[in-house]
Amino acid sequence: MERYADGQMMQAGPFTNNTGGAVILRAESLADAEALVATDPAVVSEVFVATVSPWQWVEWEYHLDRASLRKLQAQFIQHVMHEDVAAPEEMIHPDFVAINSKGTISNREAYLKDEALAIDIQHEYKPYSVTDEEIRLFGNTALVLSEIAYSKGVEGKTVPGHALLTNTYIQENGMWVCIQAKIIPVAER
Repeated sequence: MERYADGQMMQAGPFTNNTGGAVILRAESLADAEALVATDPAVVSEVFVATVSPWQWVEWEYHLDRASLRKLQAQFIQHVMHEDVAAPEEMIHPDFVAINSKGTISNREAYLKDEALAIDIQHEYKPYSVTDEEIRLFGNTALVLSEIAYSKGVEGKTVPGHALLTNTYIQENGMWVCIQAKIIPVAER
C-alpha cells in the first residue's frame, strides 16, 4: 500500500484465472521500474517472481476530446461559410462572444441569428476547405485554429481567399462548448 500511497503504483491485481497478476508502476525509466521491483518485499522474499516490461499509457480521453473538438470546429466552419446552416445552440456557451473579420464583437444571441461571423457578406462563397488545423488542449480549455481556403464571387469573377478561425472551447459537465470564436482574413501567399 505504501507504493500506491506515494504514487509509484497505479494499479495492481490478480489475473482471474489464478496464473499470476499485474502491477502498473509509475517510473521515469525502465531502470527505475526495475529498481522498484527489485526492492519489493514480496519479490525479495521470493513470494512473487517479477518480470518488468515497459508499457505506455494512452490518454484515450485526450484523443476523444480532440475528435469531439474537430467535429465541433467543422460545424462552426460550416455555419460561418453557409448562412443556411444553423448553429447548434448546445455547442455555444451562454457567455459566448464572436469577433468577426471587421473586429466587431457579438454575443451569443447575435451569433445564433447568423449575424456574427460572416467573413464578407457582400460576396457569394464557393466551396471551401480546411487547409490546416491545430488543436491545443489545456485541461478543460481548448484552442482550435483552422485555416480555411475558399473562393468567392466578386463582380462575376472567382477570387481565392483564406481566413483563420480561432475558437476557444471549455469543457463543462463532460461536454465541449465554444466560449469564443474569432475569424480573421489571411493575406494571400
